[in-house]
Amino acid sequence: MRIYVCAHVDDLMVIGKPEALQAFERDIKTKYDISVQRGFKHSYIGLDITQLRGSMKIVVSQKGFQKELLNKYAEDIRTTRPSKTPCDETIVDEPPDIDKDFSKEKYAGAVMSLMWISRLTRCDIAFAVNVCSKRCRSPTPWSWKHVLKILSYLNRTGIYGILYEKVPTPTFTLSCDASHGIYPSGRGQQMVILTWGSGVISAYSRTIKLITLSSTESEHMAVNEGCTLGMHAEHMLTEMGLKSHGKILIYQDNTSTIWLLANEGNFLKNRHVKIRRNFVKEQIIKGKVEVRYQPTERMVADIGTKAVTSTALERHMDAINMVKLKPTIK
Repeated sequence: MRIYVCAHVDDLMVIGKPEALQAFERDIKTKYDISVQRGFKHSYIGLDITQLRGSMKIVVSQKGFQKELLNKYAEDIRTTRPSKTPCDETIVDEPPDIDKDFSKEKYAGAVMSLMWISRLTRCDIAFAVNVCSKRCRSPTPWSWKHVLKILSYLNRTGIYGILYEKVPTPTFTLSCDASHGIYPSGRGQQMVILTWGSGVISAYSRTIKLITLSSTESEHMAVNEGCTLGMHAEHMLTEMGLKSHGKILIYQDNTSTIWLLANEGNFLKNRHVKIRRNFVKEQIIKGKVEVRYQPTERMVADIGTKAVTSTALERHMDAINMVKLKPTIK
């Protein structure tokens, strides 16, 4: 009988058939004193996992963690205007009041908590949190206003969770997008969202590591990172004795990037681009990866590359099975 054990320090999440779980619990109790959670609701490393009765569906949220965070900064939030989005275009600007100081402890504490939420269940705030995290070394009151905007947005929108449903043939799907040169330094931002079956299993937004010379090159870097993440996830699935059905699908909204992956191009002055291109193209030739065009208005990774409208946020969150659970503090 096979079981899967997720270990985080002294917290274990064990998955398997009832008889296998009973045998595991019996064996481990001979050496350790343990407490066991059973039923349809579980809590694990800040995640609230709920199995919906009478269906093959699971909702994963951070309801408890988010509520504690918002209550901690409730007074600050009440002095902030309610926000429909986690950020606006000014978040990438250079702080105007660099001569003023703000509490590093308070700033970093809020940002670290927001990073935990954005990486696990709320990829809609990933871009804003990533930008704010770069200012932890020398935060200013201007920087703190942007953090408060994220907290205000979370408070206004309430608790969201990721809905996972049983599908006959689950496959890995990647949405890769990038915004070219949005920072004063000339760097861009990229986001990768990985889903398996019906829900997101990994998502991150980060600054592109080098200054790219075109939007095509920026998008290419996002596809390369997405392909690497997808291959790693597939290898991990194989190690677990499970199987993904079909190719890894990568969605991209830049037609030039897709063309370069499928055809030869002039890379004499951009050897690093050629190496990345050949890595992705090798996976395409092997039949492991397929790159498809996705219109910008349907590109869900767009939420992690720049400030977007509330309408776009809601549309993309719905597309990746993020469901609203309940409101938070008043």
